[in-house]
Amino acid sequence: MDATHSNSEKDSARSTVMLFLRKKLVLSVSVSLFAIGSLSLVAYFLADRYVGISGADIVFLERNFENTPFSLMDAHDACRYEAESKLGGSLLRSEMLPLSTRFNTKKGTYLVVLDADVGTIDTWSGVTIYCDIDPTKQKISYYKEVKTDQESLLGRTMNLLGSLVN
Repeated sequence: MDATHSNSEKDSARSTVMLFLRKKLVLSVSVSLFAIGSLSLVAYFLADRYVGISGADIVFLERNFENTPFSLMDAHDACRYEAESKLGGSLLRSEMLPLSTRFNTKKGTYLVVLDADVGTIDTWSGVTIYCDIDPTKQKISYYKEVKTDQESLLGRTMNLLGSLVN
């Protein structure tokens, strides 16, 4: 009788341990799934805050202009990021032209001029990029790309007239 009583106590203890382990496993999985779900929701809502923001807006997203005022280098960064967002991977190189870049006192904006190469590594063309950046709004008010490898209208007209004369 002692042997059967001893075996039933072992079986009872074993089933209690198994039940405890199952409950612990279910609790661990539940907590893990809740944590993953919560983190996913937090990431979703934080990422949603920045949807649609690209180009120059990214530069100034978390910036406090009361502590560090807007400068020419901020204007350069804004123009460069705007060019990168518009041209994507085709923008191979860009550099600021320091003799053309300046603060326009009449308009109260920074004029930034970038010399850039656009295309692929094998075939590219030169481009001059013009940006007007309003330092009070920290926004680009004007953006234009001009291909510099193409001959100007005056140059093409002179060539056409020269070919007609000859």
